[in-house]
Amino acid sequence: GLKGGSVAMAGLFERMVLLVLPHHCYEEFFVHFNFFHADCSKLLISRGLGFGVVVGSILVKLPQMIKIVNAGSVKGLSLMSFLLELMSVTFTMTYNIANEYPFGTWGESFFISIQCAILVAMYFYYVGNHLGAALFLPIYGAIAYLLGSGFTPMVVLTNLQATTIPIMAISKIFQISANYKNGNTGQLSAIMTFLNLFGTLSRIFTTLQEVGDSLILIAFVSSSALNAILAFQIIYYWNVKVVDDDKEK
Repeated sequence: GLKGGSVAMAGLFERMVLLVLPHHCYEEFFVHFNFFHADCSKLLISRGLGFGVVVGSILVKLPQMIKIVNAGSVKGLSLMSFLLELMSVTFTMTYNIANEYPFGTWGESFFISIQCAILVAMYFYYVGNHLGAALFLPIYGAIAYLLGSGFTPMVVLTNLQATTIPIMAISKIFQISANYKNGNTGQLSAIMTFLNLFGTLSRIFTTLQEVGDSLILIAFVSSSALNAILAFQIIYYWNVKVVDDDKEK
């Protein structure tokens, strides 16, 4: 009765822990009660951060989408920035899939790529290019499938991953310079910008802990630096009113 129930519960608990941690860490924590085991503690923090980043990424672009819909405008946003970010997260996702790295270390690029693709389609729609808006998603889907489904050789995916470092940097620089030129951050979402910064900083830690791939590490370090500049601009231009030229004509 009771004993059988508690054994079943313990078994279930162990299986759940093993989804997150390797067996030796389960033993350190729950057999030896060694909660301060350095490697396992770092791994636990890394897995927790990774999980947080992936879950947070599911809706990270939603504040931006809502802001565009409410304003009925993409004023102050850079299409080039959206497209380059989409390329970058798509290359990262397909490189990680090909290397079979754990989903917890790259899962956000899957969710962010879907949202970036929707944002590009929205951009086309709000500047009046309805054909571009309709065609963009199916074309993007086909390209992402070709890259991620094993058709594309590993050497190509590795080179594409290497290009994500300058691509992501240029993407952020487009938005940083648009903000500087406009003297405000337009329809750029503060929530999204700060979530991006938290995400890339967390990824530096999880990459060091679990992947150790220097290509991926350099990408996250440079992204974090540029995300920090965008976050600074959001605060710096916080009280500046955005004037929409189109509405004044």
